[in-house]
Amino acid sequence: MWLVQVKDVNYALKVYDPKVQMSTTGQYTEGQWINESSLRKAVKQKTKVGRELQQKLWTKREYYLLKKLFKKGAIVPRVFDFTDSAILMQYLGDETSFAPRLIDIKLTDSERGKAIAIIEENVKLFLDNGIVHGDLSAYNILWWDKKPWIIDFPQAVDIRHNINWKQFYERDVQSVKKI
Repeated sequence: MWLVQVKDVNYALKVYDPKVQMSTTGQYTEGQWINESSLRKAVKQKTKVGRELQQKLWTKREYYLLKKLFKKGAIVPRVFDFTDSAILMQYLGDETSFAPRLIDIKLTDSERGKAIAIIEENVKLFLDNGIVHGDLSAYNILWWDKKPWIIDFPQAVDIRHNINWKQFYERDVQSVKKI
């Protein structure tokens, strides 16, 4: 994540590192459709072309999911634009650092209760919109302005196309209880 400042406004730039292999296991990509058979094969075999295509697809997917969920009132960063390998989004933090992850801070009992209630409400909102985060934990929830912000959606699944969505949903629900 990079801090980008334009005309005294801070933005976050999430850049996908092409050297980092994204989790492209069959469970997350189940139901994903790629029209060209040669490209489907490249993704399945994790060739260079396949990894590049998967990165583009996941970047675009995360952008559109964040945009959709933000419009529905979810506590996710607002997105502004994207490229094949980066997303420009709302910056959460102050002049010195990004907002901390929940795993890195100690919430009071009151804050913890509030955070869990808000996160559970948002997990339901995601599901009502056909989306399951798929990897929800204290590692990808930020704490800013006295509330949680859910991040990292490239692995999110569409319940209409992914037969594993219930497994991911239950795991997300259990992870929220451990916060």
